[in-house]
Amino acid sequence: MRTLEHSGSGQPADAFDTFLVVLYLLGIYLGVEIRLSAGTPVPTVLAGLAGAIMLFKHMHHLDEGQVGHLLVVIALFLATVLAASEVAYVGKRTTGLLQLSYSFIIGYGLYLTMLLCDRRSLARIFGWFCVAIIVGCALENYVAPFRALSDAVRGVIFDFGVYAADRRDVLLYGQVRPKLFTSEPSAVTFGFVLLAFCWYVLSEWRWKLVAYGAMFAAAFLLIRGPTLLLGLLLLVPYELFLAPRRETANGVDYDMGRGTLAVSLAIILAGVVLVVGFNFYAERIEAIREGTDPSFFSRVTAPFLVAVEVIREKPLAGIGLTAESLIDGLVSQIYAQSGGLVSQYSFQSAKYALTNYFWTHWIYFGLIWGLVILVGLSFYLRSLQAPSILFCWSMWAVLGQASGAYVSPKTWTVLYLACVISILHQRATLSGRFAASEDGAAMPGMMSATPTEWRRT
Repeated sequence: MRTLEHSGSGQPADAFDTFLVVLYLLGIYLGVEIRLSAGTPVPTVLAGLAGAIMLFKHMHHLDEGQVGHLLVVIALFLATVLAASEVAYVGKRTTGLLQLSYSFIIGYGLYLTMLLCDRRSLARIFGWFCVAIIVGCALENYVAPFRALSDAVRGVIFDFGVYAADRRDVLLYGQVRPKLFTSEPSAVTFGFVLLAFCWYVLSEWRWKLVAYGAMFAAAFLLIRGPTLLLGLLLLVPYELFLAPRRETANGVDYDMGRGTLAVSLAIILAGVVLVVGFNFYAERIEAIREGTDPSFFSRVTAPFLVAVEVIREKPLAGIGLTAESLIDGLVSQIYAQSGGLVSQYSFQSAKYALTNYFWTHWIYFGLIWGLVILVGLSFYLRSLQAPSILFCWSMWAVLGQASGAYVSPKTWTVLYLACVISILHQRATLSGRFAASEDGAAMPGMMSATPTEWRRT
C-alpha cells in the first residue's frame, strides 16, 4: 500500500527561486533560441539558463533514485539512436539526443524548485501570467504603438520563422491575431492554455471554474485561435484522474461520485467545444472540413497520417530522433494527396510540416521503441512521485496537438508541470485531511516539503 510521508524539515523557496521560476516560464512562452558556432540551436535559452541555475542551486535536493531513472530514460533515447536504420543519420540523431537531454535536465531543475514553492504562490504566478497575456493581447489589438513595439521586439529576438500570415488571419478571424513578443500567434495560445490550466489545478478559489471560463471567454475574443479549445478539453483529465483522487495516510481513495460527474462533464464539454468552435471559428472549421487549412493539416492531420505510414514501414524504431529529412518524400506525397493544400503550403523540410509532438513521438521511434520510451518515462514519473500517471500523459498528449519540436524544453516542460501541479494538488489534499484529523488547524510546514521528503512506501 502506498502512503505519503513527510518529515517537515524542508526549506521553502525564496524570492530568487520565484524569480527563476518566472524566468523559466517566460523562456518557454517566448521560445527564443540561440545558435552555436556550428549552427546547432539551443532552444528556449532563457528557460535553459533559469533551469540550470535552479538545478545548481538545489543540488543538495537531488534524489539518487530520480537521477538514476532520468539517466535510464536518456539511455533509452540513446538506444533508439543506435536502433534506427540509416547509419548516415547518427550524427543528426546525436544532436537531437543532446537537445533532448538538455530539455530533461533543465526541466528537472524546475521540478526541484517548484516543489519547494507554496501552492498558492505558484497559482498566483500562473494567474498573473494569464492576466498579462490577456492585457497584452488587448493592447496589441487596439493600441497601434504597442503592436509596433511587439513587432519590433520580435524582429530583434527571432532570426527566422516569424509569422507573416496576417492576411489569412483577417480572412479566417476577421482580425490580425496578436503575437505578443512571440514568433507566431500559436505560441501565444499555447502558452496561455498551458499557464491557465496550471493555475486552475493549483487554485483553491471556490469560484475558480467561473474565473477559468471568464479568462477563456476573454481569450476567445482577444487572442483567437482554435488551440484555446484545448483549455476546455483539459478539464476532463483533471476531473477524471486528479480531482476525485484523495491521498490519505492509509493510501488512496477515489471518489466514484466525482468520477461519474467527470464523465458527465466530458459529455457537456464536448457540446460546449462544438458550440464555441462553430461560433468563433466557423470559417476555419469550414476550411478544415474541405481540407484546405494548412495549419490544421500540419498540426493534426499530416502528423497522424505520417505516423501511420512510418509505423507500417518501420515499426521497430521509426526514423530516429530529428531525422525528418528521411521522410521528406513521404510528407510531400501526403500533402500532395490533400488536394488544394499543395498549392498553398510549401516547406523546406518535413520538420516544418509536422508540428505535433505527440505524433512525432511515434514517427521518431516507431511502435515498439515508442512504447518502450513511454514505459521508461512512466517509471520516471513514478520516481518523481507523480500521483496520477494518466493525468500527466493526458495533459501531455492534449497539448501535443498544438506544438511540435519534440526535443525542445517546451515539450517536456509540459510533462514536468503536469507532474508538479498534480503533486501539489494532492499534497494540499493530504495536508488538509491530516490537519483536520489532528486538531483542525492548518499545517503550513507541509506545503514546503522537499521532493525527497515525500516518499511512497
